[in-house]
Amino acid sequence: MKTPNDIPVYVSHKSVRFIDQLRGFIRYRGLSYQTEKTNVHWVVNFIRFS
Repeated sequence: MKTPNDIPVYVSHKSVRFIDQLRGFIRYRGLSYQTEKTNVHWVVNFIRFS
C-alpha cells in the first residue's frame, strides 16, 4: 500500500518555479521517486542555507 509520501507530486511542464523544474528534469532522466525526494530535500536545504 502506498502512503501519501510515496505518491509523486504533479508538476506542470510549464512551471517557472526552480523546484518544479528540478523535479521535471529528474523525472525526464527516469530516476526513482526516492532519488527525486532526496535531491529536492538537499537543494531546498542548500537554498535556505544560502
